[in-house]
Amino acid sequence: MKNWRLLFVLPFVIPFLSSGQILYETGQLFPNDIGPGDRFGYSVSVSGKWGIVGAFRDDDAGMNSGSAYVFDMYNQQQLLKLTAADGTELDLFGCSVAANGNLGVVGAETGGSNGAETGFVCVFDLSSGAQVTKLVADDGEPYDQFGDSVALSDSYVAVGAVGDDTGSFLGAGSVYVYDTSLWSEVRKIVPDDVTSDFLFGHSVAIAGSMLLAGAPGDDVYGLNSGSAYLFDMDTGLQVMKFIPADGFQNDGFGLSVALSEEFVVIA
Repeated sequence: MKNWRLLFVLPFVIPFLSSGQILYETGQLFPNDIGPGDRFGYSVSVSGKWGIVGAFRDDDAGMNSGSAYVFDMYNQQQLLKLTAADGTELDLFGCSVAANGNLGVVGAETGGSNGAETGFVCVFDLSSGAQVTKLVADDGEPYDQFGDSVALSDSYVAVGAVGDDTGSFLGAGSVYVYDTSLWSEVRKIVPDDVTSDFLFGHSVAIAGSMLLAGAPGDDVYGLNSGSAYLFDMDTGLQVMKFIPADGFQNDGFGLSVALSEEFVVIA
């Protein structure tokens, strides 16, 4: 099976590109102990000098327990390998990663102690590799897949639980918001019009106090056409729903999202 690798281009060159110019990678990231089927590169995040790369099928703590690697983006050297302090087989630790400042968060959507695929998220100090805390949903249940997606800012951690149920709506999905001071749960976010198999929270992004979350299972234009939502994390209020003008069934709009202070990107 092919070993995965990550290619990257240093971001500061982007503003100087001319129209149609092609960029080539300036380096490649490889873990020191890569193995067949580790799925290195499945999830990635960058903050300053730190780059985090997930390998959710790594087997250090058992089959598919998962791991994440921390790199110095300036010289492409591996600095740390992150694993959950209590990791076990089939956790899929590294299915999602996010970095901000000197902190990193890593999701394990099928781990947890509340039953199969409850999920958990670990927070790490990227300068030392020390595990700062472990986040779990207060109301976590089997197959919630808490940690399927993660996002991190100075003030908040957002965690998608794509399999979470809302009332009678199975697989509706939700997003849990935690503060970064006490690592306590602030609120749980669910869209106003959620239904079964909505898959809300499959993707999340944060900018300031705003949260963008995808719902690729939404059926607004037909089965799994998809949508995305903008929320104010300070209040929990739904601000906006995004759907494409030319949406069609099985588009999966909302599978991935990105957010800045000025722009929303949804794929």
